[in-house]
Amino acid sequence: MKWRLFALLLCSCAALLQADTFTVTTIDDNGDDAQPTPGSLREAILQANALNGPSTIQFTATGIIQPPKDLPDLEQPITIDGYLGAPGGAKPNDAPIHEANNAVITVEIRGVGPGYMQPGPIWGLCLEAPGCIVRGIAISNFAATNDSGIFGLGGGVGLLIGVEHCKVEGCFIGTDTTGTLSLPNMYGVLIQDDHNTIGGHDPGARNLLAGEFNRQGTIANVGNGIVIEGNTIGLDVTGKRVLCPGQQIGISHLFVTDVTIKNNIIAGYGSANVLCTAVDKLVIAGNTIGADLAPSGVGIALSNDNLAYPTSVQIFDNQISGNTYGIKLGENSYSDFPYVGVQIFRNVIGKSELDGIWLKFAQDTYIEGNTISENGRHGVRINKASHSIMTGNKILKNGGDGIRIGSSGVGLQAFGDVIGSAKSKDGNVISYNKGNGIKMVSYVENEVIIGNEITHNGGMGLDQGLFSSNNSLGTFPSRGRMLIIGELSLSNTISDNGKP
Repeated sequence: MKWRLFALLLCSCAALLQADTFTVTTIDDNGDDAQPTPGSLREAILQANALNGPSTIQFTATGIIQPPKDLPDLEQPITIDGYLGAPGGAKPNDAPIHEANNAVITVEIRGVGPGYMQPGPIWGLCLEAPGCIVRGIAISNFAATNDSGIFGLGGGVGLLIGVEHCKVEGCFIGTDTTGTLSLPNMYGVLIQDDHNTIGGHDPGARNLLAGEFNRQGTIANVGNGIVIEGNTIGLDVTGKRVLCPGQQIGISHLFVTDVTIKNNIIAGYGSANVLCTAVDKLVIAGNTIGADLAPSGVGIALSNDNLAYPTSVQIFDNQISGNTYGIKLGENSYSDFPYVGVQIFRNVIGKSELDGIWLKFAQDTYIEGNTISENGRHGVRINKASHSIMTGNKILKNGGDGIRIGSSGVGLQAFGDVIGSAKSKDGNVISYNKGNGIKMVSYVENEVIIGNEITHNGGMGLDQGLFSSNNSLGTFPSRGRMLIIGELSLSNTISDNGKP
């Protein structure tokens, strides 16, 4: 009797498991929610929504699903898994982030593209229940226009996340199943609620995302507690080619807190690879941002036009290369609301078209242990910023000045920055720059420049203005020429620079 009961229990569990898994057997879709095509993705979503609990949608059909109208929202914790059962040989990526993505994806949800007028499908998938997971599919070409042909007013979202605690893993978004064809969405992923994850630590969770229109962002976020990890953003599966020419913004965060962007490759965006506006508790770590193979806009752009004071931003262990600016802090901010306390450390920032780091409307920025080299203009530019601390950096071989403080504008341009340290091991090495080692332009007050090694620059070692004393001068000592008030420059080694 006990064995019979056990067998009945096993059969019941198997039946329950089978009931909670829905299989897509056709790529056809008639667009009718009342009488959907049997075996279609539309029917599977409607059936899963009818359950009061989690379920899974898998595929035996492969190819392109092109809905004539929006698919139903996911209203229960549904997992859509294009890898489950390996339809058509589907498999997740197992290569590390800096190697070509070798995922095999065999199911694509494709919109009708930017030439299509409304009414039509606005999004590929819309997640409206906590706990939804989308894995192993491609979502592309959701970029419909309105009846005037204007992007954005008509819609166009590859994947809309409207609730908490959802995940997107192992997908191709903004491209086809090969990861090589440009089929951008208006937004790739639009996140409208908190605590969602795009990607993950495991190689199989790595997404490939690219493309957007009208500076909307391949990933656009207005939610708190977001993690974006381990993805390739902006490039194709090889990681060697920009996938969607004309794309402008890779990741965009607006007026949010507690955001982590780590271990991604982000490149090929004309305006900014990462754009954060009024974001607090922000961590950007371990990413490769920009690429020598593809011209990019700003690597990391932070601005603040909100009444809040972002006070916890950490940018560390990133490789930032081949951008217009490496890090641009404070542009488009109001001067009354600067970023405060940003920490920039252990990054390699190089080969920017202009400056490696530009501080503007920033306060108490901490810059430590970075290598800032081979940028087209200045290594570090400080303008309308105050109380920055720069220690232990290597600022080398830049096309202009190593560090440029202030500007020719009227009014106070920089105040109270500390460049170097009284401990010799914590000073900056500022060498082999084509311009000056350190250049103070005008209207700069209460700077402290101490314990640095400033050598072999093409211009002056330290073009410091008035009131400087106790420098250790080398072959070509510096000479002050600009209006500088209250400067203190102590115990620097300044030698073998190109101009007296």
